[in-house]
Amino acid sequence: LKEYNDFLAEDDGWHSGAEGSGPEVQEIEFKDVSFAYPGARKQALDGLSFKIQKGEKIALVGENGAGKSTIVRLLSGLYRPDTGKILVNGKNLEETDVAAYHRQFSAVYQDAVLFDYSIGENIVMRETEEYEECDHAGSKLDMITDRAGLIEKIRSLSQRYKTMLSRRFDPDGISLSGGERQKLLLARALYKDSPFLVFDEPTAAMSPAAENDMYETYGKMTGGKTAVYISHRLAGCRMSDRILVIKDGRLAEEGTHEELMKLEDGIYRKMFLLQAKGYEED
Repeated sequence: LKEYNDFLAEDDGWHSGAEGSGPEVQEIEFKDVSFAYPGARKQALDGLSFKIQKGEKIALVGENGAGKSTIVRLLSGLYRPDTGKILVNGKNLEETDVAAYHRQFSAVYQDAVLFDYSIGENIVMRETEEYEECDHAGSKLDMITDRAGLIEKIRSLSQRYKTMLSRRFDPDGISLSGGERQKLLLARALYKDSPFLVFDEPTAAMSPAAENDMYETYGKMTGGKTAVYISHRLAGCRMSDRILVIKDGRLAEEGTHEELMKLEDGIYRKMFLLQAKGYEED
């Protein structure tokens, strides 16, 4: 407990102002951003620069280790760059209220956690009293789980949203499949209803067909919001306004699906055609 309390008491170096939503994010710019993990032999990001405008749908593409997940963690304000700047509406992120900044993000990460609580509490992520107010027919919870493709699973359970996601505290608790887990995480992100959505390979555990359905759901869910997607399967990139191809921590290519497919020796074109060939053979 002492170690835990010492950790919570540490100053992380971020500025955090009074409780509040802060100004809405209109533009985020990475300006010559470099980042290396402790003990790593090379940098995860090396002088990376790009901009994201409000309302854009951006896909991050690249091989394993290219730096995609590092980008979204820096973008979300979870990591700080070693060098360079992240500008939010033209202002250095390190000079803004990071707590207010965090509240503008809803994220689904690869390693997101489901807790040993009820399904409803795992979605709402608030005190029990607020969750209880949401747990009724026609509620926001029903609307969100319906949009996330999880409502039929909920309705099949006798305890509905009160069903525990573990048998550790309840012998009648359940375990979700990989696809159901991703839908619950999507519902959690949608329930928060933030203007900026981040999806870090949320469909990795799904089949290509299920992933396609999920990306169609994402497309419907993100209208008017800013969204950043990471996926190894490139078919979902077609729904993006812009694709950023990352190689060795740098921006190698940028454009729409159609623009990048016209580059004869382009990285994206080669990756896309290689995947398409694999599906044809299957």
